[in-house]
Amino acid sequence: MTEDHCSKCRQEAEDSIHVFQRFPIAKEYNRSASGLIVKEQEGRIVVAKSILHENVASPFAAEAYAGYQAIMLGIQLGYHTLDILGDSKTVTIKCQSENRDRSEIGAIISDIQGLKGFFQKVRFYFIPKTGNIEAHRLAKGTLKNGEEQYLEGETLRTFCEEQEPNRLGYSEQRERR
Repeated sequence: MTEDHCSKCRQEAEDSIHVFQRFPIAKEYNRSASGLIVKEQEGRIVVAKSILHENVASPFAAEAYAGYQAIMLGIQLGYHTLDILGDSKTVTIKCQSENRDRSEIGAIISDIQGLKGFFQKVRFYFIPKTGNIEAHRLAKGTLKNGEEQYLEGETLRTFCEEQEPNRLGYSEQRERR
């Protein structure tokens, strides 16, 4: 698989037309959900959060909004550095870029770029969907139940016990302020 191929179907190039036609958001509701998993450098989950999105224009908008929510969560938690992993190569590249984005998600990308100043370093990485299983499971449950979640402490321990250990294979490096 080349890097230009869609991470979901692995056959066609990833662009907004392909992704929206092949993997539409629940069109009847225009709803989606994002799952955010915060890990310490050693790989231990410290926070899990899910967000419901209403009136989402496309899967790219949902992915970009997840990146924005990840930045906001990093600010809330007081981190100096942040590694954000996402399974849309296109959105990841746009978030990492310093150039003005003129696509349908340009406003969200601009908001993300404006918030980078809160950190010493913010990096965006592409990760295949199979490596992002915890976040997808959290998002799927949120969409099904219609309720956002913020898990830490005992409720987080229950969530972690249900996960397969070491599925992500990546650690997000962060330092406390």
